[in-house]
Amino acid sequence: MTMSKSDLRNLAKDCRAKSFAAKPDLGGAIERAVNLLAHLSVMAHSLQNTPTSSAKTIGVYLPIRDEMPTRDLIKTLWHKGVPLCLPHVIGRGQPLKFYPFTPESHLSPNKFGIDEIDLKTESGANKIFSDIIPDIIFVPLLAFDRTGARLGYGQGHYDATIKHLRSHHDIVTIGWGYESQLWPHHIPTDPHDEPLDVVITEENTYFFTKNV
Repeated sequence: MTMSKSDLRNLAKDCRAKSFAAKPDLGGAIERAVNLLAHLSVMAHSLQNTPTSSAKTIGVYLPIRDEMPTRDLIKTLWHKGVPLCLPHVIGRGQPLKFYPFTPESHLSPNKFGIDEIDLKTESGANKIFSDIIPDIIFVPLLAFDRTGARLGYGQGHYDATIKHLRSHHDIVTIGWGYESQLWPHHIPTDPHDEPLDVVITEENTYFFTKNV
């Protein structure tokens, strides 16, 4: 079935909105995410009582509208001592920058209504506050298919970010979304589109690369 990205986005938004309204239990998704991160040695410091500095840094995001919630996942990772960072939008089609994210972080909404680290406040409190490079990132999505292709909002933020990060070191990208966002056909892609390594839904975990 061939469908334009524009039409697919509209359909995907409807599917996601219905899943969000149904409020499915995300406990299983969070547990599988924690287990996956443990497998990737992200939380080895917690499980083996070794220093936190040995842990990998995880890029998370704060959801908007009817994106699958991440706040309970974030709280769980904080509780386990996992270092987190939050993306900051620079401009259309430009890689996101990531800044350390803790329960004490000061946030402010950007022009899209997405909460980001308040750089003025944080820099005022900590003069050496600067961006960091995550090892693993959770990625929002409108739809995905069984090849790992991802449909986003069309701004190119995450595609540019993933390409930039992959050019510097090995990273793992984890899509976070509802089962209803799995598109049964191939999602049309462009040369700049970056595939996901994993997608976690409230029902399943999908692996698209052998290195995870």
